[in-house]
Amino acid sequence: MAVTIKEATLADADQIAQLGRVTFAETFGKLFPAVILEKYLNHTFSPTKIRDSLQKPANYFLLADTSTGPVGYLKMKRFHAYHESESPDQQAQLQKIYVLQQFVGTGAGSALLQKCHETAQAEGFKELWLAVWHLNERALQFYRSHHYQFVQDSVLQIDSLSFKMNIMALHLAG
Repeated sequence: MAVTIKEATLADADQIAQLGRVTFAETFGKLFPAVILEKYLNHTFSPTKIRDSLQKPANYFLLADTSTGPVGYLKMKRFHAYHESESPDQQAQLQKIYVLQQFVGTGAGSALLQKCHETAQAEGFKELWLAVWHLNERALQFYRSHHYQFVQDSVLQIDSLSFKMNIMALHLAG
């Protein structure tokens, strides 16, 4: 299956919002009470919020597409350091990378990540970091296979729930 990667535009906001809702619920839905999950999905993946995010110069979105339509997306935040002592002008955050469950393992995620790495490096970033749920073994293995290394633990708070996260980083060449 051929996957094409393109930089997302405002015209893609509704598709990104839908991809975000579906993929988050597929991956993490069982961890949340229904009321908290719906509140989170409505807030985080509203088309209005995605449109606003697409217009921020520090944000960079990619969309993975196949002949069947969009199957995943990635969001990178430029100049976003994971540690206060680090220089934010040299770090970017891989904030979201979501691929529909039926397309996991097809290369869509790797294609998104590769394009993100190329862009971050071309823009002069020295490090790309991310936070991943410490029990998401498939995601941890995916990032390890792309040379991300564990840096530290963190905690993500969503409503009344706390999740232990692994901060992982990739040192970019150049």
